Amino acid sequence: EAARAAVGSYVASAKRLFDPTHWNSYAERVESAARLARQLGNQALVDEVFEFAEKQVVDLDGSDPSFLTCQLMKLLYEFRRGDPVSMQGIAEKGARLAEGEFNFELARKYHDLVVCWCRRTGNTEGEKATRIKAASAYHRQANQCSGPGLELVAAHWLEKPTMPIRTIRACVKRRMKSMMSCANFSGEQFAVKMERLQLIRMLAKRVKNDTPRAP
Repeated sequence: EAARAAVGSYVASAKRLFDPTHWNSYAERVESAARLARQLGNQALVDEVFEFAEKQVVDLDGSDPSFLTCQLMKLLYEFRRGDPVSMQGIAEKGARLAEGEFNFELARKYHDLVVCWCRRTGNTEGEKATRIKAASAYHRQANQCSGPGLELVAAHWLEKPTMPIRTIRACVKRRMKSMMSCANFSGEQFAVKMERLQLIRMLAKRVKNDTPRAP
């Protein structure tokens, strides 16, 4: 009973401390409430905590100036809570707003979350497109550091886009190798396989063309 009351106390304390700018204490209490509720094995209490957390994410709608939405989303994703499509949409909006404010660190956090929600729903095309956007954010950040004396900083950010792009290319290459190693197709199966292979090659070409390059 005392532990159950502690969960309620964490949530009540979070409500009092709500501040999207100074978000750490709020997020810590929501997380503590969620983990304690799970340890208690009280499903109704777990549901209550995550309904509270999800409502806060929906209310903020990706518009908060710092990392509160990201922290709550990470918690929702870990516990397999939240509607993936809705969460993906909010994360995409948060990324757009953050890039508009030149807050590229926050934008990348949102991009990472979009990738997570895409994986949850099996949206591979959305995942690939988001990785390209994440690479583009690094490139834009480098452009912000292109003034005199900032050459090393710019170079640091220009190196980063290769990571998400390499991830896409590795997936494409594995898929191509797998398909090419298959044998004994019927005529119809072979035609379908070749059509898919052409689509994969087109994607690889698009990824190459969309890779941000240093000026």
